[in-house]
Amino acid sequence: PATAPVVTSPTATNIDSTTATLGGNVTADGGAAITERGVLIAKTSDNNNPQLNGSGVTKIPAAGTTGVFTVAALGLDPATSYTYVAFATNSVGTTY
Repeated sequence: PATAPVVTSPTATNIDSTTATLGGNVTADGGAAITERGVLIAKTSDNNNPQLNGSGVTKIPAAGTTGVFTVAALGLDPATSYTYVAFATNSVGTTY
């Protein structure tokens, strides 16, 4: 039977006061097609555990299925802490 996807290695590079390049790695699709993947980001003071449809969470989708991906987080507030997670979804569920 299919299982939820496997996501590892959240990454953050090219960080400046208002932008960052964030990403992750979907290492397995769990035997079911990946329907969505990307990064969820939120101000840490608003939500320190970003989840899909969570309060204060912005979803930045990434094209593709398995493998390494990156997305651009733009319009970040300077001098503000953010929490982010990489995620992937298939018909079984979402993994962070």
